[in-house]
Amino acid sequence: MPPLPLLRLPGLVLCEVFKSLNIGEKIKLSLCSKRISTHINNAQFYSQKVIVDLGILNQNIKVQSENNKDTFKIFSYPDSWSNHYSNTHQFPIAGCIVPVITTPTGIKVFWKNYPEGFLSVIHYLLKMFYCKISTTIYHYNSGVYQPIISELFHLQLEFKKITISLDGSEQRNLLWNQIASNLGLVEELESYPLKILISEQLPLIGHRRLVLQVFIGLNLY
Repeated sequence: MPPLPLLRLPGLVLCEVFKSLNIGEKIKLSLCSKRISTHINNAQFYSQKVIVDLGILNQNIKVQSENNKDTFKIFSYPDSWSNHYSNTHQFPIAGCIVPVITTPTGIKVFWKNYPEGFLSVIHYLLKMFYCKISTTIYHYNSGVYQPIISELFHLQLEFKKITISLDGSEQRNLLWNQIASNLGLVEELESYPLKILISEQLPLIGHRRLVLQVFIGLNLY
C-alpha cells in the first residue's frame, strides 16, 4: 500500500487525524517538518487538554492526559552531552535546530543554552495543546525556579498544582509572594514543612483567602 499523503487531506479530515493521535505521536509528528507542525498547531482547537508536569530542577517535562492514561516525557540536556550519542537527529523546536533522540516513551533534547531550552520546550507545547502546569519547588537551588515561574505567570498560564518548600530565606519568600499574587491562576497550592493547602476545592472561598493571609503573616512578617 502506498504511503498516505497526509497533507493532501481536506482540512476537516486532517483535524480528525490529529485528534486521533496520542500525545507522543503528535509531538513526534510535529518534529518532522515545519508544515506538519503548523497544521498541528492550527488544529489546537481540537486538541485534548494536558497536564505539563515540570521537573524544573532536572529540566525534565512529563506531558500527560487528564486521566493519566497517556504520557510522554521530554528530557533536556546540555548540548555537549550529544557527543556521547550516535543516534541523534536534527529537529526544529521553537525556532532552533537541535539534536534530538527519540525513544518509545519520549524524546531527549540537547540545548546549547540549557535553561532557555527548557522554556523553549514549554513554548513549543503551548502551541500544540491546552496546557495546565504542575510543579514542585524544592528547598535547594532556589535560583533555578525564579525565572521559569516568572515567565509562566507572565504568560498567564494556569497551574494545576504547585508544591513549594519554604525555608524562610528571602529568595524563597519572594517566590512565594509571586505565587500568592497570582493565586487566581493556581488550582491547588501546597507547602511544606508547614502543611498548608490552598485549593479551589475548598467549600468556602473566604476561608481559602484567610488561610493565605495567615500563612503570609507567619512567614514574612
